[in-house]
Amino acid sequence: MIFRKASFADADLLLSWRNDPQTIENSLSPGAVARENHLVWLQKILSGTMTRLFIAYQEKDESPVGTVRLDAQELGWELSWTVAPSFRGKGIGQEMVSGAANLENGKIFARIKSANKASMKIAKNCGFQMVREESGVTYWELAR
Repeated sequence: MIFRKASFADADLLLSWRNDPQTIENSLSPGAVARENHLVWLQKILSGTMTRLFIAYQEKDESPVGTVRLDAQELGWELSWTVAPSFRGKGIGQEMVSGAANLENGKIFARIKSANKASMKIAKNCGFQMVREESGVTYWELAR
């Protein structure tokens, strides 16, 4: 898996993945995002120092297969990911998460909706352990 830092030129691609119905269903932030709000968010993320946003590519293909984000937190890095709709169900998520977990040093953790069985399976297969569940959200830590 190859990761490149996201840029403002990726705005439309990222928005299309974010507003995909399955992404909306599994997101911790409900509802579709307006383009104007997305552009403001993306500019803030790209100009800040607390978040790393990447576009993922398979080594054998030049097509983007998803995005990963690492948000600096007091206890480490919170990892979140979105697999591009056309690449779901092909093992891409596990490959992305496994590679993304090595992009930063320190503790890596994730929050996943309890109903999002696919992402929980990815986390488990990548070595994360569920540490608790609250209000429909599971909390995972990478065992290193």
